[in-house]
Amino acid sequence: MVEPVSIEGRPEFLSAGGRTLYGGGGITPDVYEYPETLGLEESGGVLRLFQRGGGFSEALFDYAVGYVANRPDIEVGFSLTKEDIQAFYAMLEGSEGVVEWTEFQAADRFVRYHMEREIALQAWGAGGEFHQLQRHDRQLARALDLLREAQTPAELITAASEVKPDEIPDWQN
Repeated sequence: MVEPVSIEGRPEFLSAGGRTLYGGGGITPDVYEYPETLGLEESGGVLRLFQRGGGFSEALFDYAVGYVANRPDIEVGFSLTKEDIQAFYAMLEGSEGVVEWTEFQAADRFVRYHMEREIALQAWGAGGEFHQLQRHDRQLARALDLLREAQTPAELITAASEVKPDEIPDWQN
């Protein structure tokens, strides 16, 4: 689990605008948002995928290349279907070190995320990969929401100071 950094005992400085800055460790965020992480069962599924050798990574790359070749009109924001996931598993079954379907399903969020990531990377490069994965980034989404709501830097600072601390998402317990 990721915990917010303590500012206790750090040197304090004032910015030109009068804002308190804390030294000794880089930038401490004004708003803390837990990153997307895997739950215990999901972590176990991912571990089993990678305990079986490099077959997952190879199959992921091969599947993404074929997916893009068969869908020249694919656009950022695409979603994978159950059939896509099953087709990838079938490809994975043909590689060394196959995992059971139940183990594979335990890692579903991880698998979908990395399938989307690899497909987007093969289709559009790093920029397209970033745009495809943006919807999975809780931290970026929170920051963009605050920026959209504020009309001035002062409003942004006020809004950030009024945000309730993020709680650990249920799926992480």
